[in-house]
Amino acid sequence: MLKNLEIGKKLFVLVLSLLICLSVVGGSSIVFMKQINQASTEITKSWLPSVIAAEELNTCTSDYRRYEINHIVSQDSATMKEYEDKLTSKQKEIDDKFNAYEALVTDDTDRKLMDNAKTAWDKYLKLSDEVIGFSQENQKEQALTILRGDSKTLFDEVSETCIKIVDYNKSGAEKASNYGDSLFSFSIISIIIISLVAIILSILLSAYIVKLIVKPINEINIAARKIVEGDLESSVVYDSNDEVGMMAKAFSSMSSNLKNMIEDIKYLLGSMAAGNFTVDSECSELYVGGYENILIAMNHLKENLSDTLVQIEYAASQVETGSDQVSDGAQALSQGSVEQASSIEELSATISEALVHIKANAKNAQEASQLVIQSGNGVKESNKTMQEMIVAMDALESSSTEIEKIIKTIEDIAFQTNILALNAAVEAARAGNAGKGFAVVADEVRNLAQKSADAANTTTRHIESVLDAIQNSIKIANDTAASLETVVQDTGVVADQIHDIASASEQQADTISQITIGVDQISSVVQTNSATAEESAAASEELNGQAHLLKNLISKFQLSDN
Repeated sequence: MLKNLEIGKKLFVLVLSLLICLSVVGGSSIVFMKQINQASTEITKSWLPSVIAAEELNTCTSDYRRYEINHIVSQDSATMKEYEDKLTSKQKEIDDKFNAYEALVTDDTDRKLMDNAKTAWDKYLKLSDEVIGFSQENQKEQALTILRGDSKTLFDEVSETCIKIVDYNKSGAEKASNYGDSLFSFSIISIIIISLVAIILSILLSAYIVKLIVKPINEINIAARKIVEGDLESSVVYDSNDEVGMMAKAFSSMSSNLKNMIEDIKYLLGSMAAGNFTVDSECSELYVGGYENILIAMNHLKENLSDTLVQIEYAASQVETGSDQVSDGAQALSQGSVEQASSIEELSATISEALVHIKANAKNAQEASQLVIQSGNGVKESNKTMQEMIVAMDALESSSTEIEKIIKTIEDIAFQTNILALNAAVEAARAGNAGKGFAVVADEVRNLAQKSADAANTTTRHIESVLDAIQNSIKIANDTAASLETVVQDTGVVADQIHDIASASEQQADTISQITIGVDQISSVVQTNSATAEESAAASEELNGQAHLLKNLISKFQLSDN
C-alpha cells in the first residue's frame, strides 16, 4: 500500500508513525510518573501525618501526666490552679488530636489501634479526676497511689498504643516507599522497553520507506550509467504510482525511444553505406523536439550524397561519350596518315613542282600534330580533374564520419543532461524548500546544455563542409566536361586540317612523281602524325574505360529519382 503512495504521503506516514511512537513513550512515562506520584503522595499525606499525629498525641498525654504530678506536688492553691488550667487546656488539645486523627486513619487496623488508645485515655481521664480531687484536698498519698497504680497502667497502655500506631504507620510508609521504589524501577524498565520498541519500529518503518524511495532511484541511476556506457538494453522494472514510479516509466520510455532512434540511424547509415540512397526512416515519429534536427540532417546528407553521385554519373557519361569521339577521330587521323604515306611515295617524281604544296602540307601536318598533342594534354587534364574529384569525395566521406562522431557527442550530452535533470528533480523533492543542492545541479545542466550547443555548432560546420565538398565535386565534374569538350573541338580542328592536307595532297598528285628530295622528311612527319594519333586513340580508349568503370561503380548505388 505504501509503495503506491506519493513521496510526500510516505514521509507523512513516517513522521506520523514517529509521533505516535513518541506519544506512546510520553504517555507511558506520564502514567508511570502519576503512579509514582500517588505512592509518594500516600506517604506524605497519609502515613507520615499519621506518624506525626500519633507522636504528638503521645507527647501530649505525657505532658498531661506531668501536669498531674506537678499538681500533686504543688503546695499552694494558686500553683494547683495553674496546673488545673494547664490540664484542662491539654485535655482539650488531646481531644482535638484524637478528633483530628479520625481524618488520618489509613485502614481498619489503624482505626482499631486509635480506638483502643481513645478508650484507655477516657478511662485514664476518669482516674485523673480522682487524682486531682485528692490532690485538691491535700490527700497526696491517695492521689499518688492512684497515679502509680491503675492510672499508670492506663497511661502506659495509651503510650504503648500510640507507639504501636507510630510503628504501624512507619511500616506503612516504608511499604509505600518500597512500592514507590519498585514502581520507579518498573517504570524505568517499561519506558526503556517501550522506547526501544518504538525506536526499532521507527527504524524499520524508516528503512522500509527509505528503501521504497532509494531503491528505484538507484535502479534509474544504474540504468542511466549503462546507457552512458552504450548499453541500450538496460531498463527500469520498478512499477509504482508515486513520483519515482512515474519518473521510472518516463525513463524507460526515453530509453526505448533512444534505442529505437539509434537503431533507425544505424539502419539509415548502413543502407547508405551499402549504396541505397532511397531509404527512409522507419520511425520518424520519434524524432521530436531537439531530435528532429538529427533526422533533418540525415535526410539532407542522403539527398546531397545522392545528388552528388547523380552528377558524377552524368559527368562520367559525358566523359565516356567524348572519349569515344576522340578515339574515333584519332583512328581516322591514323588511317589518313597511312594513306598520306602512300601518296608521298607517288610524289617523288614531281617534287620540284609540288614543293610549295609539300611545305603547306608539312605546316598543316605540324599544326595537326600540335593539336593532337594538346588533345592528349586535355585528356591528361581530364584525368587530373577526375583525381581531384576523388579526393573531394574522400573529403566528403571524412566529413560524414565527423558528423557521426558529433551526433554521438550530442547523444552522450543528451543522456547526461537527462540524468542531471532527474537528479535535480529528486534533489528538489527530497530537500523541499531548502534544496541548496539544486543550484549545483542546475549549473551542471547549463554546462551540459552549452556543450550540446557547441556540438550542434560543430555539426553545422561539418555539414557545411560536406556541402562544400559536394559543390567542389560538381565544379570538378563541370571542369572535366569542359576539358573533354575542348578535346572534342581540337579533334574537329585536327580533322579539318587533315582534310586540308588531303586536298593539298590531291593537288600535288600530278607532280608527286617528280619529288625526290625531302621524301624521307615528309615520310617521317607522316609517321610521327600516325604515332601521335595512335597514342591519342589509346589514351581516349583508356579514358573511356575509366569512365565506364566509374559508371559501373555508381550504378551500384540506389539513387533517388529527383
